[in-house]
Amino acid sequence: GSNSLMERIHEQIKKGELALFYLQEQINHFEEKPTKEMKDKIVAEMDTIIAMIDGVRGVLDRLMQRKDLDIFEQYNLEMAKKSGDILERDLKKEEARVKKIEV
Repeated sequence: GSNSLMERIHEQIKKGELALFYLQEQINHFEEKPTKEMKDKIVAEMDTIIAMIDGVRGVLDRLMQRKDLDIFEQYNLEMAKKSGDILERDLKKEEARVKKIEV
């Protein structure tokens, strides 16, 4: 049912958060010695994560329109949505920082 779907959604968000954490390390290295290869690699990885989180948020939006959700499910969806929104905002902020650096 929707429970396994929620688990998958939380997994995706967790994956995105871990990827962002890992990318922040790479971004720090990149800032020290920027190369075009590194820039392209980081931006490509970030675009992939952003696309994944976008997909998750689309699923959440559709789920939230359902009328048969109990309070617990609604709360879960809202928390997941908030996490996804924050994650996407952070990713886009980091990506802009990377794109600004001249290589």
